[in-house]
Amino acid sequence: MRPESLTISYLFQWKNGQTRSYEINLDAATGRAIPKDQPNLPAWTRLETARCANCKLDPQTSPHCPVAVNLHDLVVTFQESVSTDMVMVSVATKGRTYTKEVPAQRGVQSIFGLIMATSGCPTLDFLRPMARFHQPFSSTEETIVRVVSFYLLSQYYTYKAGGAPDWELRNLETMYTDVSRLNHDFIKRVDIAQASASDQSYGDAIANAISRLDVYSQMILMELDSQLPLLAPVFVEQPPG
Repeated sequence: MRPESLTISYLFQWKNGQTRSYEINLDAATGRAIPKDQPNLPAWTRLETARCANCKLDPQTSPHCPVAVNLHDLVVTFQESVSTDMVMVSVATKGRTYTKEVPAQRGVQSIFGLIMATSGCPTLDFLRPMARFHQPFSSTEETIVRVVSFYLLSQYYTYKAGGAPDWELRNLETMYTDVSRLNHDFIKRVDIAQASASDQSYGDAIANAISRLDVYSQMILMELDSQLPLLAPVFVEQPPG
Protein backbone atom coordinates (compact mmCIF):
# COMPACT_ATOMS: atom_id res chain seq x y z
CA MET A 1 0.00 0.00 0.00
CA ARG A 2 1.47 3.33 -1.09
CA PRO A 3 1.68 6.07 1.54
CA GLU A 4 -0.52 9.14 1.30
CA SER A 5 1.41 11.49 -0.96
CA LEU A 6 1.99 15.20 -1.07
CA THR A 7 2.58 16.46 -4.60
CA ILE A 8 4.63 19.56 -5.41
CA SER A 9 4.31 20.59 -9.06
CA TYR A 10 6.65 22.91 -10.96
CA LEU A 11 5.68 24.51 -14.28
CA PHE A 12 8.32 26.41 -16.29
CA GLN A 13 7.09 28.78 -19.01
CA TRP A 14 9.57 30.38 -21.39
CA LYS A 15 8.81 33.57 -23.33
CA ASN A 16 8.91 31.64 -26.62
CA GLY A 17 5.97 29.52 -25.46
CA GLN A 18 8.01 26.49 -24.45
CA THR A 19 6.92 24.80 -21.23
CA ARG A 20 8.29 22.06 -18.99
CA SER A 21 6.72 20.54 -15.92
CA TYR A 22 8.09 18.48 -13.07
CA GLU A 23 6.43 16.80 -10.09
CA ILE A 24 7.86 15.67 -6.77
CA ASN A 25 5.82 13.27 -4.65
CA LEU A 26 6.53 13.11 -0.94
CA ASP A 27 5.24 10.84 1.76
CA ALA A 28 2.83 13.22 3.51
CA ALA A 29 3.64 11.81 6.95
CA THR A 30 7.45 11.83 6.79
CA GLY A 31 8.32 14.21 3.97
CA ARG A 32 10.48 11.56 2.29
CA ALA A 33 10.49 11.35 -1.49
CA ILE A 34 8.39 8.50 -2.87
CA PRO A 35 10.75 6.60 -5.21
CA LYS A 36 9.95 6.48 -8.90
CA ASP A 37 10.19 3.29 -10.90
CA GLN A 38 13.54 3.66 -12.69
CA PRO A 39 14.79 0.22 -13.77
CA ASN A 40 17.73 1.34 -15.95
CA LEU A 41 19.77 3.76 -13.90
CA PRO A 42 22.93 5.19 -15.51
CA ALA A 43 26.38 4.54 -14.11
CA TRP A 44 26.72 8.06 -12.69
CA THR A 45 24.04 7.27 -10.09
CA ARG A 46 26.13 4.52 -8.48
CA LEU A 47 27.32 5.45 -5.00
CA GLU A 48 31.01 4.86 -5.80
CA THR A 49 30.91 7.21 -8.81
CA ALA A 50 32.40 10.53 -7.63
CA ARG A 51 31.29 9.62 -4.13
CA CYS A 52 31.06 12.57 -1.75
CA ALA A 53 33.98 12.70 0.70
CA ASN A 54 31.62 12.89 3.69
CA CYS A 55 29.19 10.21 2.46
CA LYS A 56 27.79 8.14 5.34
CA LEU A 57 26.23 5.35 3.24
CA ASP A 58 27.56 1.82 2.81
CA PRO A 59 27.98 0.75 -0.85
CA GLN A 60 27.03 -2.80 0.14
CA THR A 61 23.55 -1.78 1.27
CA SER A 62 23.19 1.35 -0.87
CA PRO A 63 24.73 0.62 -4.29
CA HIS A 64 23.22 3.80 -5.74
CA CYS A 65 23.38 7.34 -4.40
CA PRO A 66 19.76 8.08 -3.38
CA VAL A 67 20.07 11.74 -4.36
CA ALA A 68 21.44 10.86 -7.81
CA VAL A 69 18.67 8.31 -8.34
CA ASN A 70 15.98 10.89 -7.64
CA LEU A 71 17.74 13.57 -9.68
CA HIS A 72 18.24 11.38 -12.74
CA ASP A 73 15.04 12.29 -14.56
CA LEU A 74 15.37 15.95 -13.53
CA VAL A 75 18.76 16.09 -15.26
CA VAL A 76 17.17 14.62 -18.38
CA THR A 77 14.17 16.99 -18.25
CA PHE A 78 16.27 20.16 -18.02
CA GLN A 79 19.38 19.02 -19.87
CA GLU A 80 19.06 21.69 -22.59
CA SER A 81 18.04 24.61 -20.36
CA VAL A 82 20.21 27.72 -20.29
CA SER A 83 20.89 29.28 -16.89
CA THR A 84 20.19 32.89 -17.74
CA ASP A 85 16.95 32.40 -19.68
CA MET A 86 14.16 34.16 -17.79
CA VAL A 87 11.21 31.86 -17.14
CA MET A 88 7.92 32.12 -15.29
CA VAL A 89 7.92 29.38 -12.68
CA SER A 90 4.72 28.30 -10.92
CA VAL A 91 5.00 26.01 -7.92
CA ALA A 92 1.77 24.34 -6.79
CA THR A 93 1.76 22.92 -3.28
CA LYS A 94 -1.09 21.82 -1.07
CA GLY A 95 -3.27 24.87 -0.51
CA ARG A 96 -1.34 27.49 -2.48
CA THR A 97 0.59 28.33 -5.64
CA TYR A 98 3.77 30.42 -5.88
CA THR A 99 4.62 32.21 -9.14
CA LYS A 100 7.77 34.14 -9.93
CA GLU A 101 9.84 35.11 -12.96
CA VAL A 102 13.39 33.91 -12.37
CA PRO A 103 16.46 32.73 -14.32
CA ALA A 104 16.04 29.09 -15.31
CA GLN A 105 18.87 28.03 -12.98
CA ARG A 106 16.98 29.49 -9.98
CA GLY A 107 13.91 27.40 -10.75
CA VAL A 108 15.98 24.25 -11.29
CA GLN A 109 17.92 25.01 -8.10
CA SER A 110 14.66 25.06 -6.15
CA ILE A 111 13.76 21.58 -7.39
CA PHE A 112 17.32 20.34 -6.78
CA GLY A 113 17.19 21.47 -3.17
CA LEU A 114 13.81 19.86 -2.63
CA ILE A 115 14.89 16.51 -4.07
CA MET A 116 18.25 16.46 -2.30
CA ALA A 117 16.66 17.10 1.10
CA THR A 118 14.05 14.35 0.75
CA SER A 119 16.00 11.54 -0.93
CA GLY A 120 17.38 9.77 2.14
CA CYS A 121 20.93 11.14 2.22
CA PRO A 122 21.99 11.09 5.91
CA THR A 123 23.95 14.35 5.56
CA LEU A 124 20.98 16.24 4.12
CA ASP A 125 18.18 14.61 6.08
CA PHE A 126 17.96 17.38 8.68
CA LEU A 127 16.62 19.59 5.87
CA ARG A 128 13.74 17.21 5.14
CA PRO A 129 11.20 18.93 7.46
CA MET A 130 11.72 22.23 5.64
CA ALA A 131 11.27 20.47 2.32
CA ARG A 132 8.05 18.89 3.61
CA PHE A 133 6.76 22.43 4.15
CA HIS A 134 8.27 23.71 0.92
CA GLN A 135 8.49 27.46 0.37
CA PRO A 136 10.21 28.22 -2.94
CA PHE A 137 12.17 31.39 -3.72
CA SER A 138 12.63 32.45 -0.09
CA SER A 139 14.83 35.46 0.66
CA THR A 140 17.96 35.02 2.75
CA GLU A 141 16.20 36.49 5.77
CA GLU A 142 13.21 34.17 5.35
CA THR A 143 15.53 31.19 4.95
CA ILE A 144 17.43 32.05 8.14
CA VAL A 145 14.14 32.20 10.05
CA ARG A 146 13.00 28.87 8.60
CA VAL A 147 16.36 27.15 9.20
CA VAL A 148 16.55 28.16 12.86
CA SER A 149 12.84 27.62 13.54
CA PHE A 150 12.79 24.12 12.06
CA TYR A 151 16.04 23.22 13.81
CA LEU A 152 14.71 24.32 17.20
CA LEU A 153 11.49 22.40 16.59
CA SER A 154 13.55 19.28 15.89
CA GLN A 155 15.38 19.88 19.19
CA TYR A 156 12.03 20.10 20.98
CA TYR A 157 11.15 16.62 19.69
CA THR A 158 14.61 15.42 20.76
CA TYR A 159 13.90 16.78 24.25
CA LYS A 160 10.45 15.15 24.38
CA ALA A 161 12.03 11.82 23.42
CA GLY A 162 14.48 12.05 26.32
CA GLY A 163 17.50 13.15 24.29
CA ALA A 164 19.84 16.10 24.79
CA PRO A 165 18.54 19.08 22.80
CA ASP A 166 20.87 21.64 21.24
CA TRP A 167 19.09 24.87 22.22
CA GLU A 168 22.28 26.88 21.59
CA LEU A 169 22.42 25.90 17.86
CA ARG A 170 25.94 24.57 18.35
CA ASN A 171 25.54 21.73 15.85
CA LEU A 172 23.78 23.75 13.15
CA GLU A 173 26.97 25.29 11.77
CA THR A 174 28.60 21.85 11.53
CA MET A 175 25.58 20.46 9.71
CA TYR A 176 25.62 23.27 7.13
CA THR A 177 29.36 22.88 6.68
CA ASP A 178 28.73 19.22 5.80
CA VAL A 179 26.00 20.30 3.35
CA SER A 180 28.39 22.68 1.63
CA ARG A 181 31.03 19.95 1.30
CA LEU A 182 28.47 17.56 -0.15
CA ASN A 183 27.20 20.14 -2.66
CA HIS A 184 30.75 20.84 -3.79
CA ASP A 185 31.42 17.15 -4.36
CA PHE A 186 28.07 16.52 -6.02
CA ILE A 187 28.97 18.99 -8.78
CA LYS A 188 31.54 16.43 -9.96
CA ARG A 189 28.83 13.77 -10.21
CA VAL A 190 26.62 16.08 -12.29
CA ASP A 191 29.59 16.86 -14.57
CA ILE A 192 30.04 13.12 -15.13
CA ALA A 193 26.32 12.75 -15.89
CA GLN A 194 26.49 15.41 -18.58
CA ALA A 195 29.82 14.21 -20.02
CA SER A 196 28.47 10.66 -20.31
CA ALA A 197 25.78 11.87 -22.70
CA SER A 198 28.14 13.41 -25.24
CA ASP A 199 25.67 12.73 -28.05
CA GLN A 200 23.15 15.14 -26.51
CA SER A 201 23.03 18.92 -26.35
CA TYR A 202 23.32 20.28 -22.83
CA GLY A 203 22.68 23.73 -21.44
CA ASP A 204 24.25 24.95 -18.23
CA ALA A 205 21.19 25.31 -15.96
CA ILE A 206 21.73 21.93 -14.27
CA ALA A 207 25.40 22.46 -13.41
CA ASN A 208 24.82 26.06 -12.33
CA ALA A 209 21.83 25.11 -10.18
CA ILE A 210 23.91 22.78 -8.03
CA SER A 211 26.72 25.36 -7.91
CA ARG A 212 24.22 27.94 -6.64
CA LEU A 213 23.09 25.50 -3.95
CA ASP A 214 26.69 25.24 -2.78
CA VAL A 215 27.02 29.03 -2.68
CA TYR A 216 23.67 29.30 -0.90
CA SER A 217 24.63 26.86 1.85
CA GLN A 218 27.86 28.78 2.42
CA MET A 219 25.91 32.03 2.56
CA ILE A 220 23.58 30.56 5.22
CA LEU A 221 26.69 29.68 7.27
CA MET A 222 27.99 33.25 7.04
CA GLU A 223 24.63 34.89 7.70
CA LEU A 224 23.54 32.84 10.72
CA ASP A 225 25.61 34.74 13.27
CA SER A 226 25.07 38.16 11.73
CA GLN A 227 21.35 37.89 10.96
CA LEU A 228 20.06 36.42 14.22
CA PRO A 229 20.81 39.52 16.34
CA LEU A 230 19.10 41.70 13.72
CA LEU A 231 15.91 39.65 14.03
CA ALA A 232 15.73 40.01 17.81
CA PRO A 233 13.43 43.10 17.80
CA VAL A 234 10.79 41.06 15.95
CA PHE A 235 10.69 38.47 18.74
CA VAL A 236 11.75 40.33 21.88
CA GLU A 237 9.76 43.29 23.15
CA GLN A 238 11.99 46.32 23.45
CA PRO A 239 11.68 48.69 26.38
CA PRO A 240 10.19 52.06 25.44
CA GLY A 241 12.84 54.55 24.50
